[in-house]
Amino acid sequence: MASFQDRHDLFSLTRTICKGFIVRFDPQTFPVVPGGVEKNKASMKKLFDSLMCASHHHGFCQLVSHNQNKAGRKYLRCSNFQIHRQNTATETAVGELRQSTLVCDRKNSRGPKGQSLPKRTSTSKATNSNETCKVKLAFDADSVSMFLVCGIGESQHEGHLPRNAIDMATRKRIVPAAAADFQKMSANHNIGPGKTAAMIEEEFGLHLTRRQEAQMQQMAKLADDLNNNTDELEQYKHLDSDTDHVLAYLKKKGATYCALYHGVRGTSAELVPQTQKKTKTEVGVSDMADSGQLIWTERMDYIGSQGHVQCEVLADEEVFAGDLFEYASERRKAVSARDDQHVLISLVWAITIGKRCLQAFPELLFSDATHKTNQENRPLITFGVKDAEGRVQVVIRAWEPNERAWMFRWLFQTAVPAINGKATCERIRLVLTDGDSQELTQLDAAISSVFTKCVCRRCGWHIIHQGWKQHVGSLDRSEEAKEIAKRIRSWLYSFMKSIETLDEYKASKALLLLSYVNSEEVVKVIGDNNADHIVTFLRSNVFVHEQHFARCFYLDVRGFDAYSNTCL
Repeated sequence: MASFQDRHDLFSLTRTICKGFIVRFDPQTFPVVPGGVEKNKASMKKLFDSLMCASHHHGFCQLVSHNQNKAGRKYLRCSNFQIHRQNTATETAVGELRQSTLVCDRKNSRGPKGQSLPKRTSTSKATNSNETCKVKLAFDADSVSMFLVCGIGESQHEGHLPRNAIDMATRKRIVPAAAADFQKMSANHNIGPGKTAAMIEEEFGLHLTRRQEAQMQQMAKLADDLNNNTDELEQYKHLDSDTDHVLAYLKKKGATYCALYHGVRGTSAELVPQTQKKTKTEVGVSDMADSGQLIWTERMDYIGSQGHVQCEVLADEEVFAGDLFEYASERRKAVSARDDQHVLISLVWAITIGKRCLQAFPELLFSDATHKTNQENRPLITFGVKDAEGRVQVVIRAWEPNERAWMFRWLFQTAVPAINGKATCERIRLVLTDGDSQELTQLDAAISSVFTKCVCRRCGWHIIHQGWKQHVGSLDRSEEAKEIAKRIRSWLYSFMKSIETLDEYKASKALLLLSYVNSEEVVKVIGDNNADHIVTFLRSNVFVHEQHFARCFYLDVRGFDAYSNTCL
């Protein structure tokens, strides 16, 4: 039986290949009565309001309702669908125009000529079918539910007449004409408001907030005659921050990324365009000392969009919220961030080939944290899979501030599902980790909601190799002692690969502990003390984790003989 989905791309169903099918909407949310569209106007209006709101917030597509046709169907069309009469088209005003501003101070800005000057006119109205947009969706209703009629309509916007740069309202009272043209040029090249503000201040000595820049850049993006000369921007490369460089590189590579920012509550956001929504579980973070908020943005790369989705990240336990906001507050002070600036806390990304590898080989996932890879000494967390040739491919990278519980919580429960989709996460069967207690705790929590078919194993290299260095050390400089140490470690690794049944494992473990380590030939080379140290190490630091590394306990999970979590 089909189930209702929260999100779906309805425009993808307008293709002719989908003709003959329908997509139903939840009758509990949009109830119907027999009689078709005519008898369900209230529910149809509710459905259209929801779809128009979603198109505006997520797709930046302004849809409007249109009258039903003879077949009784109703349509949602692009707002630019209407053809106007010839006499309604307005000619573009020329010459000196009446001054306009974004702050509604008309009296002070018009000057001595006032209303005698002609108004600025925006784009002329469409007077023929070539100037209209054909985007539309068809809807109908029966006694079961309302539904989308597939195979009818268009999904590609066309015919939109862009505005000219001269028609744009800018703050010319405070921004000189040269600076306004510079803003329009930077908007045309998708330069962020923060960098544009720095460029304006350096070039013209004019200080503007990032929010002011963001507002004017949104207006500037409506223009179609802006300067496309990129050479003029090269001299401002030194104003790019490290975050700007990283995000520009990810955008260039076509990567999908999820970024966690910190902003001060009550100040205007600089990340535009974006929409806000809250998580399902919420706790009052207004009690925090800095009254901050955490936001995450996801670049919707896989639908070819430049937009962002933004929501508040609210911890469901006070301990997580306290630790998280404490770090964010310290980070803001360290970089001397203003209240109207957002500070990057975490960045997770995946390139296209990495996402495809995870979708193709989701059974086994390696999770590893690498240090000393960047100037800020942040840990780089990598996730990898094994491909068809047995090679490990890195599929996700995360640039994290630390390895605390709140960070792993956000990584496992928010960022990874946002980038790869929850359906892919549910196909993961085994995760190999290095055994970090914070990571294991949060991974176990994520298994109940995100990685629902997954089990967790410990990395054998961390248990054996690193544990041996810490608790046993060097037995002797002789070649015989080195060979014995190598043989014991290889014996331990065999528990993770070749030994499969529980009886084989128990027999091999007893043979190692009781026979080989304490045998006369071994004791003669390494001595009684070293033999006792090895036995103590095996009992206290290795076999206590046998449930998390021995292959015999994971026979129902495809492990590909993997025992180390490293991806590099």
